[in-house]
Amino acid sequence: MRNVRPGIDMETVRLWLETLMLRVRGSKQRKYQFVIQWPGDLLSDYDLMIATEERLEAGLSKRHQVDGHDVGAGEVNVFIHTQDPRSAFEEVRRILQTLDRWNGVRIAYRDASGGKYSVLWPEGLQSFAVL
Repeated sequence: MRNVRPGIDMETVRLWLETLMLRVRGSKQRKYQFVIQWPGDLLSDYDLMIATEERLEAGLSKRHQVDGHDVGAGEVNVFIHTQDPRSAFEEVRRILQTLDRWNGVRIAYRDASGGKYSVLWPEGLQSFAVL
């Protein structure tokens, strides 16, 4: 086999490219941005946010991908990309309830390209925003 760089053969490059293409295709298929939000601030809630995000990454099925977090304006947000917000909601609810993190949580989703959020939780919540 011909070397691309010393120590890297063409088979390694081919496998890397296949993996990259699968990730790109998967991210294009995830057409909704799903947001889990709760009251908090960076200093007091940082460890809780990271622990929650890590538990979601470990516990969600491959159909849903944790895409980071942000903290500000008195709220913590964890973002997930998904094709199926209702399925993501059921999985997230199960995980958060086992962590005793369900109280005060708000959950909504929107098209990944933007637009207005549709609220999933709590029932009756009229508006949702990421500030």
